[in-house]
Amino acid sequence: MGSKEVKHYQSCARTCRSHSSSLRSNRKAAMDKKEKLEKAKSKITSELSQVSSQKSTLLTLNNVDTGNFVGDRQAKYQGKMSAALQKLSTYKTSEDDNLTSINNKIAELETTISSLTSQISSWDQQAVMYDRMAASSM
Repeated sequence: MGSKEVKHYQSCARTCRSHSSSLRSNRKAAMDKKEKLEKAKSKITSELSQVSSQKSTLLTLNNVDTGNFVGDRQAKYQGKMSAALQKLSTYKTSEDDNLTSINNKIAELETTISSLTSQISSWDQQAVMYDRMAASSM
């Protein structure tokens, strides 16, 4: 067979490898993003655990017998406890939303990574096929 045919197959193999290389870069970027999100998820989960502990402590303090407080002190105490509990609840809700968002993004990245891995495999197989065709045409 002709060298023209061999060059064509070799060119096709190079093109396949180029596509595969580009997809590998995209997959690495997706994997790096996923790793960062996993770290953020771990941090938020830890913070949520601390918030739950703090909320439990505040609830215990809030249930203290305030009968010994007179007039304005009792109202101030209950107001501050209520405000603190509300801030913790708002913060926890916000962090729960962030955690949900992170989990969704991680799932999306896992799908992307899986798809890219399949595409890389396909391009690599095609490159090998063209290499064999070039070798058999020599």
